[in-house]
Amino acid sequence: KCEECLAMVRRLHPEKHAIEGRILHQMGQLASDQGLYQEALQLHIQAAANYKDTKGPNSADYGQVLSMIGTVLGTMGLYSEAVERYEEAVEVKRKAFGDCHIEVANTLRNIA
Repeated sequence: KCEECLAMVRRLHPEKHAIEGRILHQMGQLASDQGLYQEALQLHIQAAANYKDTKGPNSADYGQVLSMIGTVLGTMGLYSEAVERYEEAVEVKRKAFGDCHIEVANTLRNIA
């Protein structure tokens, strides 16, 4: 059903639209929950590109999906790449939320 929904959104919004990023992000979470980490990674990367284009490089959604990419990379054992994504997510989340916010703290904890 997710693929059907994604196809419908793409038909309704041939230009990039943030709802596509949300669907890709949710599909990535589902794939990760099922242990399909490579698929999850690709879906989150697509969601990140969408959010960056539609919401901007300093948006909370972009920061959140960068964190998810870090989580998937860490689960796959790609720790240095995971830390890089987490560090990027911290920078974005600081711009979106400010320095003293739970989202920033959670991402810093993931780095540790």
